[in-house]
Amino acid sequence: MTDSDGLIWNTTVSEQGRFFIQVPDGTYDFMFENDLLNATTESGVIVDTTTTLQNSMLEFYVHPSAIQVTLNVYMASNSDVNFSDGTKVSPSFILQPMGIGTQVNITEDDYQSNGELVVSLTPGSYQLVLNRTDASDENATDYDMVALSFFDMIDIGLKGPEEVIEFVFKESYRVNGT
Repeated sequence: MTDSDGLIWNTTVSEQGRFFIQVPDGTYDFMFENDLLNATTESGVIVDTTTTLQNSMLEFYVHPSAIQVTLNVYMASNSDVNFSDGTKVSPSFILQPMGIGTQVNITEDDYQSNGELVVSLTPGSYQLVLNRTDASDENATDYDMVALSFFDMIDIGLKGPEEVIEFVFKESYRVNGT
């Protein structure tokens, strides 16, 4: 934030996006240093404490770009939890945002190759939602979609995850016999 005299005022923003800064009366221009936020500047904001004794609230909206995230989906072979040794699978599932965001529906057609998927996610937290079916269901997979261990929340920051995200299932196949 820069005042009319060219003095630069800085503050930090919490993980919840909140900030507080106390400034003297005057006219200010607000700008954001992090280009990944895709935020616009606000110019000519007037602070006048003579008209009110309460703190003034300003809201800024940012529009961070979506991040390309690579997911590996597979069944672990024996006790070896390794994508290259596992059985690659391509189930349908949902990445459900926790809070603000857009739900991402994944189908078998979205995979680049069996078990390998690249999705575009906006910053935020997501949970994996699976549709488990019985072996006799029309849309059932050949394998049971049971996690090898609990699937962690997917947290996407402004720069995205540095490593591939893995969804590892137990090696468990379905049969339906008579």
